[in-house]
Amino acid sequence: NYANTAFAGVAYHEYGHHLVQSGGSGQGAYGEGMADVISSLIDDDPGLAYGFRRTCATPLRNADNNCQYSSTSCSSCGSEAHACGNLLSGAFWGVRNAMRAAYPETYRELLSALALTSTLVHRGSSITPGIAVDLLTLDDDDGDIQNGTPHRAQICQGFNAHGLTCPDLAVGL
Repeated sequence: NYANTAFAGVAYHEYGHHLVQSGGSGQGAYGEGMADVISSLIDDDPGLAYGFRRTCATPLRNADNNCQYSSTSCSSCGSEAHACGNLLSGAFWGVRNAMRAAYPETYRELLSALALTSTLVHRGSSITPGIAVDLLTLDDDDGDIQNGTPHRAQICQGFNAHGLTCPDLAVGL
């Protein structure tokens, strides 16, 4: 009853699951979201699986979304793993857009390095604001995320827009 799903974006998504598993995290909402992140970063396209539902114009999921974090039900897009995963892909797509504006020549390399490395520090299958802290920690260049990081503005713009709030900077710095 389904179309052939051997699309590049679907293969990239499944590769993302492999990276999450190799990094030591559980799958669940985090795995679905990070797999969508990997696919969208490789393709530089927020849409995943165009044609999956027999229409080439509409993707199965879209990282260009407005999902909001919920501590009780994962996200405003739902609590099922794929629906909740939209929260993470949305936050990363927001970071991507902010980095593209600030660093038009290198945004893909910068964000891809952060996203891939973040799979090594995350544990579990949940999506929480702690993922923003993971990215800030990986982005840090002096051992103190409280005084800012090189790409803090872009990371926090993407994550804050989805309710995955970055921690405040230390006062007086």
